Amino acid sequence: MAVYTVHVPASARGEAVFVPDVFSRAAFVLGPFWFAWRRVWRGLVLWLIAFGALAAVARAASLPPDAVRFAVLALAVLTGLEANNLRRAALERRGWACVDVASGATLEDAERSYFLRAAAPATRAAAGPAPRAAPAAPVYDDVGGLFPGAGT
Repeated sequence: MAVYTVHVPASARGEAVFVPDVFSRAAFVLGPFWFAWRRVWRGLVLWLIAFGALAAVARAASLPPDAVRFAVLALAVLTGLEANNLRRAALERRGWACVDVASGATLEDAERSYFLRAAAPATRAAAGPAPRAAPAAPVYDDVGGLFPGAGT
């Protein structure tokens, strides 16, 4: 089951963006192109700085090719792990608010569940919160262990 965060613009024109909460394989493989496609400009700048610093260190220290490949792979893994978080931050900076979390077997299922919940807020508000029962007081009649009971 996939989990998505739901972002809506401040104007609330009925549109929503669903950002998956998973490792981004596209960002792992395509890196800067994924950032440019999703308009995550700060992520693109960070990626370019990290890659430039990696290239400069590799050249200055004359690292072996296997070490450079490992470092590039590590950068790609980090990009795949953090890409959707950077996308969420970019949406927030543009004025989109994270309003809900939706889940479903597919994106369409998550969209359906979110829009069904969003379309019926009056029934949820009218019902009110469910009453909570007071927690039962703990009973310590027969406590086993190293400490003897009262009167023994």
